[in-house]
Amino acid sequence: MTAILTLMVATLNYTVRWKKRDKQHFTETLKGFPRPIMICWHDQLIAFPKILGLGKPCSSLCSSHADGRFLGLVMRCFGYRTIWGSSNRQPTASLRAMAREINQGRIFISAPDGPRGPSQVLAMGPIALAQLTGAPIIPVAWRGTAQWRVKSWDRMRFMKPFSSATIVYGEPIFLEKKKSREEIELQRLQVENALKALNTQLEIEFSEYEDIK
Repeated sequence: MTAILTLMVATLNYTVRWKKRDKQHFTETLKGFPRPIMICWHDQLIAFPKILGLGKPCSSLCSSHADGRFLGLVMRCFGYRTIWGSSNRQPTASLRAMAREINQGRIFISAPDGPRGPSQVLAMGPIALAQLTGAPIIPVAWRGTAQWRVKSWDRMRFMKPFSSATIVYGEPIFLEKKKSREEIELQRLQVENALKALNTQLEIEFSEYEDIK
C-alpha cells in the first residue's frame, strides 16, 4: 500500500507544470540557522515534494492514526524524516521532539489544522515551536488549474496530472518570545491570517478553475 501511495504522490507531483512564486522567502532562510518551519493547510499536503524539494533535510510530525501513518511512510519514501507522536495527546513530548529536529539543522513541515481539524484554524503547535527554537515560520499555499477534492473533513486537494499549478511562499515570520496568553494568541492570529491571505490570493487567481474537480 505504501508503495502504491508513494507512486501516486510522485505521479501527481511530477506530471504537473509548476510555477513557484516568491521562493526566495524559503531559500534565503535556509542560509541561516535555525531552519524554517514550513506550514500549509492540511488539504494541500499532497504537494510536499514540490514545496520542499528533494534532497533537503526535512522532518514532520505524523500521528499514529491510519491517515497520519500512511502519510508518514510516504514522506519517508521521499527521504524525509518522520516523527511519530501527537500534538494533542502528548504535546510536551512532541514539541521537544520537533525542537530537536530543528536544532539538528532540519526543516520542519507542519499542517497546523491537522490531523482532524477544524479546517483552516491554526493550532498552537507552530507558535510554540517557533517560540522554543527561534525558527521563522513560512506559510505556503498552492492551487492548480485542475484538481480533485475528496469528501474528507478538510476536502483534501489532489492535482490532476499534466495540469498547471502555482506554489506561493509567504514572507518568513519571526516571533518574539511571549508569556501572556493574550500576546501568544495575537501571534497565532498573525500566522493564521498570513496563511489565509496566501490562500485567498490564489483562490482569486484560480477562481475560473474552481469548478474543475
